[in-house]
Amino acid sequence: MTKITKESLTQLMVKEYLSYDNITGHLTWIKRPSKKIFKGRRAGHELKSGYRAITFLGTSYQEHHLIWFINYNEWVQEIDHINQIKSDNRITNLRSVTHQENSMNMKQLDNTITGNQGIYYNRSKDRYTATIRMNGKVVFSKSCAPHLVEDLIIERQTKLIELGFHPNHGK
Repeated sequence: MTKITKESLTQLMVKEYLSYDNITGHLTWIKRPSKKIFKGRRAGHELKSGYRAITFLGTSYQEHHLIWFINYNEWVQEIDHINQIKSDNRITNLRSVTHQENSMNMKQLDNTITGNQGIYYNRSKDRYTATIRMNGKVVFSKSCAPHLVEDLIIERQTKLIELGFHPNHGK
């Protein structure tokens, strides 16, 4: 079979081979594109990154992009998993976003000192500092004494929402 590119792939072609279950968010093979594929089985495999990928007619696609294409008949640059679970491809959990919007709904990085992303303790000054970065620039920075750190956490979370970050950001 000849390799089909994203540009030549049609929604009808995808629906001929794959069935989408909007309750589970899974794609299932309904037609065999090769001898290695079996009808009725879930399509694709999980990558180390946590996303799922499907090789379809000679081209590899991220599962959530194929699901978006099946539902909206368009290819988009970035898709955000609202609940931050990379394998949860229910259409209600997916949204088309810009790269900046996608970065505004990221999981918390490990911060063992405060347990909060963007808040760090400076031992030499005995102060906590909260920062928010957007487009590589610091747009919020404030520090406080250790006994006021809880207020600083709340102030940073409020500022994140004001700046348009998703409520799940950092959780």
